[in-house]
Amino acid sequence: MRPCTRARWPRARGGRAGTAWSFDTAEDRWWHAQLAKLVEGLKALADERTGLLSTGTAPGHGWGIPRRLELVREVNERSLDSPEARARWDDALASIPDECPWYARVSLTPQFGLCQGTGYQRA
Repeated sequence: MRPCTRARWPRARGGRAGTAWSFDTAEDRWWHAQLAKLVEGLKALADERTGLLSTGTAPGHGWGIPRRLELVREVNERSLDSPEARARWDDALASIPDECPWYARVSLTPQFGLCQGTGYQRA
């Protein structure tokens, strides 16, 4: 990119002084516009209330990544890792050959998100 010059413009909405850029070539203007979009996108991503890197909720995307990770860890604990979940799985897997003979020869394993105490009911 070639050097650019800065030009002042009237105060922007909100009372802050704005800065406009002028460039020698259309290519330089294009690159500046792309980088400005990238910076705005990064600011939105990191926004503490609505960014995807926050524990908030992002419009159009839902929960932020830390909140999603927290949910996955909780579901993993409830459905696989806790002693209660392991006991429920042991009970369910042991009962399948007796209650469902078609699955007697199938090797089943505990599944993430299943058997949280609400779905499987032993008769």
